[in-house]
Amino acid sequence: MSIDDRRPTGPKAGTTILFVLALALATGPAVGLASPTDGAGASVAGHGVDDRSVDAAQVNESDAETDDRTAAGIVRRAARSYANITGFSATQVTNATYGNNTTNTVAQFYYERPNSLRINYTAPAARAGTLIVANGSSTVIYNATNNTVQVIDTPNVSGQSTGYLAGIERTLRASNVSYEGTATVAGRETYVLSAGPAGSFGGGEIDRTYYLDQDSYIPVKQHVESTFTFDNETITSESTTVFRDLGVDPGIPDTKFDFEPPAGTTVLESPINYTRYDSIDAAEGTVPFEIREPADVPDEYDLRNATVSQFGNTTSVSLTYTNGSGGSLLVSITPTQENRSLPAGNDSNAGSAFGESVSIGDREGTYVAFGPQASAIFPCGEFQYSISGPFKRGELVAIAESVPCEAAAEETESESESDAGEGPFSGPIDIEFDGIELSVDPPEDPNDDGVFEDITGDGSVDSFDAIAHTAIVASVEDGDLTLTDEQVAALDIDGDGDLTDEDARALLPEGADG
Repeated sequence: MSIDDRRPTGPKAGTTILFVLALALATGPAVGLASPTDGAGASVAGHGVDDRSVDAAQVNESDAETDDRTAAGIVRRAARSYANITGFSATQVTNATYGNNTTNTVAQFYYERPNSLRINYTAPAARAGTLIVANGSSTVIYNATNNTVQVIDTPNVSGQSTGYLAGIERTLRASNVSYEGTATVAGRETYVLSAGPAGSFGGGEIDRTYYLDQDSYIPVKQHVESTFTFDNETITSESTTVFRDLGVDPGIPDTKFDFEPPAGTTVLESPINYTRYDSIDAAEGTVPFEIREPADVPDEYDLRNATVSQFGNTTSVSLTYTNGSGGSLLVSITPTQENRSLPAGNDSNAGSAFGESVSIGDREGTYVAFGPQASAIFPCGEFQYSISGPFKRGELVAIAESVPCEAAAEETESESESDAGEGPFSGPIDIEFDGIELSVDPPEDPNDDGVFEDITGDGSVDSFDAIAHTAIVASVEDGDLTLTDEQVAALDIDGDGDLTDEDARALLPEGADG
């Protein structure tokens, strides 16, 4: 059965926090997923595992020996090699450290051009049987422990080439790359390249080291160290991924990327859905707001598509423009959180932890550069705009300034005045969850009985509401969230006068508890 055969219909879930929590539940204790078909982030790591037998950091390496090879030449040869590779297979060994948590996993890894991917976990025991299958537009996650499967849309809205090796090449070309010598990894001779940020990255830093097989240039080892600062708190992470038993062009059958769930598998609904349109007018007819596109898009760029994403009751839009020669301009329009138009930076809301402040007309935004690609992020009424592409800073700012935000700001002010004071929840609930600031859309009372069972405000009461309620209770108990007496009464699902886990259990579908 193909990936699309198991796609659930209709959007579900509510906000960012629900997507994070629901994905964790769907994939068992600690499966994380980041861009599964992108080589820059294809490794998936668990939590709380200590299996020294799968320590990738202990893979044998020889001392690096510097010679006259150049990083640029190696990157060019890698690009030529990737263009001729149809696929590869390997045993993927990953070690990851995030803060004080260290995890180790082993999986069978299969990749086929252009963007088919299969990762089948074999260790540790708690993850054995967990499966991820992706085709570039959808990702299937099967949890063997819970016997659940979930299909998540992962469309390519950027217009760039996708796939594991395309992601590796793109990262190398967009980084400051230096040649560090040679090393032996998993029995293969490699070229060692270090790749650091090639532009402004504000309070964040990501350093990668690639060990490229000297025959295929496939990275048989990747080491990634990252450091980010959020509100004066520094967060560090480190991961090492090794491909053992690498087989290049092994003739992987197409059926390897099909998946037939076992009998009795529970199909979880997708938390996010995408619909692509050929024109802005067509997309605008399906969203509850006016799509304000830049007036000064460069002449050589034409609209390729408009993609509408539905995440619970949150609707976002992406506009993709291309120039016919590989260049793409991406305009993303996302609703902002209440009273917060940009991610919180170190000193103000003007810039995020991932960039530097920039003036866009009379608004303060964020500028982020990564190699030839750059982004300008700025508030526009009740939305956050992100404009990205292979443009210089001044060009990006000029495009951003051509977005008609004044009318949007006036509409937002008018709507805020009319909506003020409606019910116990006049806006989203901000939550501190594991040190990350998240937000839940305003809860709703579906049957007007004074109890707000629809925690996510998405029009239905289901297990996602139980997840959100649990997060709210935890945030209150930790002292990170204060609720009024009226709000406590509205969220007291079982009517016992207190907010506890029992309220969340009361929201679970019959038979789902335990």
